[in-house]
Amino acid sequence: MFAVLWRGLLAVTGGVLLDLSRPGSGIWPLAFVAVGCYFAAIYGSGKRVAALVGALGGAAFWLPHLHWLTLYLGAVPWLALAGFMTLWFTVFNVLVTVLLTSLARLLCLPQLPVVVRSLVQSVALAAVYAGLWLLRELGESSWPYGGFAWGRFAASFADSPFAGAVSFWGVAATGAVLVFAGVLPVATFAVLRHASRELPPSQPRTVSPTGMRFAAVAWLDSVPAARLRPILGAALLTVTVLAAQLLLPQPVLTQRDNIRIAAVQGNAKAGIFDDRENGDVFRAHFDATTAFLEGLDPAAPRPELIVWPENGAEFNVTGSPRRMRELQQLAAFSGADIMVGTILPGQNPGDGTAFNAAVTVTAAGEVTARYDKYNPVPFGEFMPNREFFRMFAPELVDLVQLEYLPGERPSVHTLRQAAIGHAICFDITFDRQTTAMLDGGAELFVALTNNADFGRTDESLQQLALTKLQALSAGRALVNISTVGQSQILAPDGSSLASIAAFTPGVITADVPVLTGETIATKYGAWFALLWGLLPAATAAVIFSVRIARI
Repeated sequence: MFAVLWRGLLAVTGGVLLDLSRPGSGIWPLAFVAVGCYFAAIYGSGKRVAALVGALGGAAFWLPHLHWLTLYLGAVPWLALAGFMTLWFTVFNVLVTVLLTSLARLLCLPQLPVVVRSLVQSVALAAVYAGLWLLRELGESSWPYGGFAWGRFAASFADSPFAGAVSFWGVAATGAVLVFAGVLPVATFAVLRHASRELPPSQPRTVSPTGMRFAAVAWLDSVPAARLRPILGAALLTVTVLAAQLLLPQPVLTQRDNIRIAAVQGNAKAGIFDDRENGDVFRAHFDATTAFLEGLDPAAPRPELIVWPENGAEFNVTGSPRRMRELQQLAAFSGADIMVGTILPGQNPGDGTAFNAAVTVTAAGEVTARYDKYNPVPFGEFMPNREFFRMFAPELVDLVQLEYLPGERPSVHTLRQAAIGHAICFDITFDRQTTAMLDGGAELFVALTNNADFGRTDESLQQLALTKLQALSAGRALVNISTVGQSQILAPDGSSLASIAAFTPGVITADVPVLTGETIATKYGAWFALLWGLLPAATAAVIFSVRIARI
């Protein structure tokens, strides 16, 4: 019982530390400690204990990480989503236990010296664990209802020295590499603990005449050489892996131009339950844009593209002659095209469907580009299995009145001679959105979002970190503009070109580089992820084959 309690405590500690490593607290080194705790909590356990530990560790991370859901929607959606993500983690833990237990037995090769055997086992266990972690993240990002790509391990490192590794490995494989580095030292200790019976007993040491030794030296003196060598080997390998991430080659991209972009944060009351009148959100962004333009020095460079956030133009702006006229006049006054977020009717007006869209309006009043959000948010923008879920929470289900459809229009449009990739809110967290934009020839990214429903919680910081990872992976500059924040214009290396404080009306501007070329992650990131993902599958196949051969 004590052992189970100890494992549970380790798992909960891992979950808490993993949340603290994420944006908001931002103590990224804790992510390494967190995965080490997770591994130590399950290594050598049975399936039932692994399931229990997985549930505890998953809940300890997801409950605080998604607490922003409770701000307006209460406990039910928060507990439901955190519970489902915890279920993913529970299944992951059981698979880890089954596979790693069998792998440790397979690699228990008596013909090898204990030192060599322990190091081989440790590396193999850590690598397979990282591969299973990657598969879990990819599964969460895909199923059900399109997936939820929120809790990715690499997000802890979006503002760390390791962020640049994403442009080499891609988001998924970067997470696997860093999980491997965090788990390896703990795996080595765990393996040596289980192999301790084979290690020679430590020999007494002669105490120095003065009787004074540092604690670290005294500890090293008490460790058998057969145990110390694999520990040092694992530590050296971990340091090498981490150091290598800082030395990875950076992408060689071609900057063919700049485009001056102004992004407008209206600080509007754009949340679901905000008390506002029709047109207030549009007016907030219109007024902020007008004030910015009127305050420009005549000698200052003028923007070529002005961007409003998701829902900045409210409902059906293209169907409103008055608002289209105002946007046209604004475009004429500024000399820029105006990209705005708006909700447009579905394919059959009146059927309750809609598109979450971004449209670009010119000084001639023409809509030259339209993008419909590819990845509507389940339970927020559409209600899957409405009648089923209505039995459990009818009031919450009925809040989702429109059924937003997934877009089918191109995500890339050429505006002012720049091929701009479009994303709206939830879109930008998915690798598949980045792939679609790059396949369309995107030379920079623009992400429109509305974070008003989550107040001053960590939600917008978490989303910005995921957004930054996608920009780094693609080697593209990115304009992330929100109704209330966090709004930033990011350079291709992830540095900030312009930013504005949250819940502050204003405009950020920058000369945004227009880039061509591919990163290593763009070319090979999917292959890196595939290799990591195949590692557990190949391990399972080898174990199965060996068992069959022994029958």
